[in-house]
Amino acid sequence: MTTTMIAGAAAIVLAATVGGDGAVEPAHKVSGAELRARREARIAADGGLVQRPTKGKVVRVALKTDSASEDDLADVFGEIRRHLGISVEIVGSPNATKNPTGAMIAVIDDAAQPTILVAPEDGWATLNIAKLKGGKPSAGLLKERLHKEFWRTFAFLMGAANAQQQPCLMRPISSVAELDSHKVAVLSPGPMGNVAASTSMMGFARTEYTTFRRACQEGWAPAPTNDVQKAIWDKVHAMPTEPIKIKPEEKKTEK
Repeated sequence: MTTTMIAGAAAIVLAATVGGDGAVEPAHKVSGAELRARREARIAADGGLVQRPTKGKVVRVALKTDSASEDDLADVFGEIRRHLGISVEIVGSPNATKNPTGAMIAVIDDAAQPTILVAPEDGWATLNIAKLKGGKPSAGLLKERLHKEFWRTFAFLMGAANAQQQPCLMRPISSVAELDSHKVAVLSPGPMGNVAASTSMMGFARTEYTTFRRACQEGWAPAPTNDVQKAIWDKVHAMPTEPIKIKPEEKKTEK
């Protein structure tokens, strides 16, 4: 009986992989792009991702110059959240949380000040954009310089030091030209590991995301912002259509 079942299963598999002309057709291999598309579709069906409320310190940035905007820093903020899970917020932003400040970075424009000034014991640093404007760079090049120097300022403040490995954004530089020569715009594994360890030890909050559906089920979801989220919200919070029946507890009698 067992032999017959195995033979039948093998015949089914063979029939599924052999074409009409007798040629064996290769099994379908799911590509990475297809897997990502499936995952994104599942997330979209669950209302997208929302940020879970976190407890702990965050990094706040004060823009003290019109030469830099929140849009100019959006990419580097995103990289810090993606690589380290740390929230970076603009002071006064409507999206800012009530978490206690763990560090402050001020972006200034003062030709008399150094490009990076760090006071790690007091939890603050300044990033001076004045020298980054040297040579009258295009808007794109200035944004690239600001991106790199913000990573360096953040890393120095969070416990990283000059690195020797190549390529690495934390290699020593002494001019804007040397900054431009760096083809990488993010920390290498060594400094990144130092920053991760230091920020964890200092109590910085780690950003976590989950689907809107899960957030509704856990009871902390923000108000829905689109039709998909509204439908999920209504379904999760809907009252039962039928009364809940509770079976009375049976009294135990001693024999």
